[in-house]
Amino acid sequence: MNKSFLSVVIAVLMNLAGPGRAVSQDTADQGPPQVAASIGQFVSQLMTSTEPGGAVIVLKDGKVIFRKAYGMASLELGVKMEPDMVFAIGSLTKQFTAVAAVRLAEKGRLSLTDHLGKYFPDFPGSERIQIRHLLTHSSGIKDYIPLPGFSSRMREDLSNEDVLEVVKKEPLEFPPGEKYSYSNSNFALAGAIIEKVTGQEYEKFLRETILIPLGLNHTGVINNTKVIPGLVNGYELTDGQIRKAGLMSYSYLHAAGGLCTNIDDLAKWNSALFGGQIISRASLVECLTPNKLNNGQSSGMGIGWFVDTLYGRPYLYHGGGIYGFVNHTLFLPEENLYVAVLRNFINRSTDTRRIAEAIAGIVLGEDVPGKATKIVSLSPEQLSRYVGLYKFDDDSVRRIMLIDGRLYYGIDENRKVEIFPESLTRFHQPGGRVQLEFQFDGRGEVVSMVAKAGEQSKTGIKQPPSSDPSDSPLCRPKIPGQVMDNLVNQPSVRLIFVLDSKIRNLAIQQSQIGYSLLALYGIGPEHDPGVSRLKFG
Repeated sequence: MNKSFLSVVIAVLMNLAGPGRAVSQDTADQGPPQVAASIGQFVSQLMTSTEPGGAVIVLKDGKVIFRKAYGMASLELGVKMEPDMVFAIGSLTKQFTAVAAVRLAEKGRLSLTDHLGKYFPDFPGSERIQIRHLLTHSSGIKDYIPLPGFSSRMREDLSNEDVLEVVKKEPLEFPPGEKYSYSNSNFALAGAIIEKVTGQEYEKFLRETILIPLGLNHTGVINNTKVIPGLVNGYELTDGQIRKAGLMSYSYLHAAGGLCTNIDDLAKWNSALFGGQIISRASLVECLTPNKLNNGQSSGMGIGWFVDTLYGRPYLYHGGGIYGFVNHTLFLPEENLYVAVLRNFINRSTDTRRIAEAIAGIVLGEDVPGKATKIVSLSPEQLSRYVGLYKFDDDSVRRIMLIDGRLYYGIDENRKVEIFPESLTRFHQPGGRVQLEFQFDGRGEVVSMVAKAGEQSKTGIKQPPSSDPSDSPLCRPKIPGQVMDNLVNQPSVRLIFVLDSKIRNLAIQQSQIGYSLLALYGIGPEHDPGVSRLKFG
């Protein structure tokens, strides 16, 4: 970040600091009606009434200008989403943890330059790692989530201490301060330090010093046994089907991802932070100053916030995700604009960051794909004209797919985004940057498309149906899980030829002698799918 950028942030923060403003539903209609209508139309394209949905809140100059819920809170019970319902927020928890640590530093209970060894001397590199390194993801401590074997333990009721026992067996990935590398282990340690310093459990300290004083009555630590009023179910889209999110224990998430909250509490949280109710203005500016690495370069990560630019303005943000839940929050201090998007549906067709950024753009009058755009209705027969494989000049390929009457753009059925027609030639992805323009020949057949993402665009030529391996009957069947397990465990399996190491789909054929693997095709953004053969015998 350059000095002029930082000076803008500091100046704006100085002007913003003042008594925090309570957030209530009564203030939700004070914004310009056309802005609220545009936001509503935009979001409704992404969150349907019959699928898991989400909740959105937008504050401008301390006033709620948009607050609405979409979709379903529980598919099983047929319960619709309400704006005050509660979501697991995953890594957004880190913002609360970071501010709690800074608050303790203000009170003289700890220093951000304290070394980890002061609290946990048996950790690798503890004599070099500072608390600041933990809070800015520059410690070099490995993230415990991808460690071998950890994923198989996510259903166990692991404590934070159990997690730290796993982490401290791992060597550092790099010297502290050498580079930025996101790691949940950093905040597992930060939470443990908070507990050592205060003599209280993380949840109790947070509740007594921050949550209760600020009136954040819907925010707290989530676990698998606690009854949490208003907590919605989490869902995921898998193989084109909506499923309940995978089972997991929340106990190990702790200070790295263990909180739940709602949009109203998040709005109060942001207003209180920038109103000087939690930490001082000086400490807040320190939090929002990107960390400098050992080589003097900025990491783009502050303490509890990522720092960037959006629409040419200072941009502060953080998000999170956990099984069945995903979110994004942003604050543009120059505009005093806050947006929070919480979802109970992990769906590749949407991206909460893009949704939140697009909403901010709508408020600011920026050109946003899908903003206030009337969606035209096209019949399945009309939509089928666009279906096919498109090859670009760089040899990458993308598909247009028609599934259950909806049109999708992507690599395959598992990696796709839904697109909506603005006309016969123009489609867009709400909440994302993708815009597609289709060209027709004299017979009314689609011959090419121009894919636009931000300022970049490229043209793809529609390929004959025979050139797409996914059109082959061999590539359509799914392998039953039990069958795949049996195949993998067969010592007689013999690999004859593989075109690509990336396997997207396996096609099998059942016969009297069992299952034979007939074809597979590799996928990748930079090459054509190709067919190869495997033989079992």
